[in-house]
Amino acid sequence: MGKLAAYDVRTMEELWSREQRAGFLTSTLTTAGCLVFAGDADRYYRAFDIRTGEVLWETRLGAAAHGFPISLYSILCCTIQNIVGDPRGARRRSESGSTFG
Repeated sequence: MGKLAAYDVRTMEELWSREQRAGFLTSTLTTAGCLVFAGDADRYYRAFDIRTGEVLWETRLGAAAHGFPISLYSILCCTIQNIVGDPRGARRRSESGSTFG
């Protein structure tokens, strides 16, 4: 069972939670736009409203999501934000032979 929850850090009171059969496999990414992104073993990658936990956007990937999503801002236009992750859950090797991804 997977659970994603938000807590008030001062009181440790649970503000909202989402429980589902598939476990969450990625770290979460929180944006200044009050979104939190997370991926799960059922191949879904979702954006949740950070205040309510409501799903605002989702997509189904070709493989389970793994890893650590990042947020990139364009240097030329700071109003565009892109969320980047490895949707295949694949691990890659650098030229030195170390594994990353």
